Amino acid sequence: MRSMQTIKTVLLSLTTLALLLGGCGSFTNLTYHNNQLSLQIDDKHLNVHGDILTHHKDNFGDLYLLQDTIKLKDGSIVVYEKAQLDSEYELNFPTRKSVEIVFETRDIKQIYFNKGFFLYQIRLKDGRTLNLSVEQYADQRISFVYGMSTAQMRKILTQLDAKSSRPLVEDVITLPQGRGAIKSRWSSKKIYFAPLIRVQVLIGGL
Repeated sequence: MRSMQTIKTVLLSLTTLALLLGGCGSFTNLTYHNNQLSLQIDDKHLNVHGDILTHHKDNFGDLYLLQDTIKLKDGSIVVYEKAQLDSEYELNFPTRKSVEIVFETRDIKQIYFNKGFFLYQIRLKDGRTLNLSVEQYADQRISFVYGMSTAQMRKILTQLDAKSSRPLVEDVITLPQGRGAIKSRWSSKKIYFAPLIRVQVLIGGL
């Protein structure tokens, strides 16, 4: 009898987890594919063309990192990053805290939030402001696009039928071409000793 109860608990936990993962996936998605930066939030689809200037992959053991420097059609440079965790791990902190650690920020101002998608203006250690969009998927993937101008950020807000409740900083970082555009500071120390990730906690303690 106890064995049957354990099986039911396992099945319920796995089913609930699958529903949570599937639900998050249907709400928001920030990707770069086939020279298109794409954002989907519910029925809203935002797309912009961009060509890869640099492509970099890194493997930290339980976290796989992709970094693309992209030139948009207006000539501006942005960076797309995606961190994917091994199936046994999950992000340890809320999105804001992860951003604080990865970018070594002095201050973070949230501009917009909806279902796992954030727009931030973050102040780096050198005092400069960087515009950043973040999408976190089911605690096992986090994606960034950063380096856009404040005018570009306003355009995103307009396309999302949203407004910022806080005044936006106009003087923000313009990214150079090449690896110098990378502003995140991933490291094994941050991943395992901050720690940015932890062993996945399943519902029901399984």
